[in-house]
Amino acid sequence: METVEGEAMSTTNVQHMVEDVVLEIYERHIPFFPREPKPGFDLLIGAWRRDGMPDGRLSLIKTSDTAVSRPQAFECVGTGGALGNYLADSLYGGVQTLSLREGVFLAIYILRLAKKYVPGVGGRSSIVKLTGDGDIEPVWGVEDIEAAFEMVEPLVRPLLFAAVDKSMSDEDFSKRLKTVTEALENLRSGFPRPQF
Repeated sequence: METVEGEAMSTTNVQHMVEDVVLEIYERHIPFFPREPKPGFDLLIGAWRRDGMPDGRLSLIKTSDTAVSRPQAFECVGTGGALGNYLADSLYGGVQTLSLREGVFLAIYILRLAKKYVPGVGGRSSIVKLTGDGDIEPVWGVEDIEAAFEMVEPLVRPLLFAAVDKSMSDEDFSKRLKTVTEALENLRSGFPRPQF
């Protein structure tokens, strides 16, 4: 078991260590960067601790410039961070825990939209998961799930407005709902099984 001055390593210890490293970088290295504006960075760190730790086993640590905090549920950083946090809050706001599968789907969905709408965000999405044993495992089939979201979104989007449109008759709304449900069932039958 790792220790800090004879104490069990806790999330608070790890947070302080991260804070020390970030402050050192901002105090000793960034001032000597030869051009303006000076660079900055944000980090999102998944921390895992062995059994018996006083404050749980898995946690997140976030840095934004020199500020270090511990998000409670989910967090997005970087150029697309604002969009990512909005989407995560819209889809899972108020949910204290997500299953690993839900978290992976949420990450894929957010990355897909960030690549589509945020300038400078792009490329292939690589996702890894931190397991309860502290192992890091890659998530396979990300491109397939991105493609599935792209097919599902146009079917679901019209229901958002139809559901609140009281000028539409209940009968017309039920027909639209049935049409969308059937289309989703047909589409879903052709999706590959996720590999995680």
